[in-house]
Amino acid sequence: MIKIKSFIFTKLIKNIFILSVNILVCCALILNINSCKKDKKTETKVFSVLSQSSSDTLMQCHRYDIKWEGGVEGDVFINLIKNGILQQVITNSTHNDGKFSWYVRKLPELIGNNCFKIQVGSLSDNSVIGQSNANFTIIPDTTPYARRIELISPNGGEVWSSGLLHSVIIEKNFTENVNIYMYIGTSSLGQLIDNPGDTIMFYCTNWPTNASYKIKVTSVIYPNVFDFSDDYFELSGGGK
Repeated sequence: MIKIKSFIFTKLIKNIFILSVNILVCCALILNINSCKKDKKTETKVFSVLSQSSSDTLMQCHRYDIKWEGGVEGDVFINLIKNGILQQVITNSTHNDGKFSWYVRKLPELIGNNCFKIQVGSLSDNSVIGQSNANFTIIPDTTPYARRIELISPNGGEVWSSGLLHSVIIEKNFTENVNIYMYIGTSSLGQLIDNPGDTIMFYCTNWPTNASYKIKVTSVIYPNVFDFSDDYFELSGGGK
């Protein structure tokens, strides 16, 4: 009888020991998984701006690719920093796909020697932000003359209201008028206006609302000199 009780007690102790070891192993695995998740989250909590071009010197009136990686999911904003201060909002919102095509406008404040940086940040978490490691330079356009036109706005992501006055902003290096065409999806709604200026104002009337639009601008003399909105903008109803 004593031997049986001793055997049962020994077996009970052994089972308790095995159970304790299993519990400790499970706890260790859970802690390790949580630690890995935390480390992974921490590692991706910074946007690494890879480049703003293949050169340290950019030229006005040209396009360059801004590239980045890391950060968090969701759309991002991109800023131009000059001497540590915000100089220009390049875009309020763009897809976090690691690349953005940037047109450097012909503005006096966008000239400087070794004083610019690109900043990329999350729209959903203002603590997730990054800058290019090195400064770069922007110089005036020195390329031989060729007609160029650039559509500045609307260039994608804007929301216009039906019945209100809106502006189309362009930048061109020629004096002749421009034609403006409106597209809904991929279908043209025809020519809107013939205008010589860099800012053209007109009312959005009799257009379908809650739809996606693009604008095309062309030289009236050279139709092969043109530019499109980079992405769609929206037209909402109500005129509020």
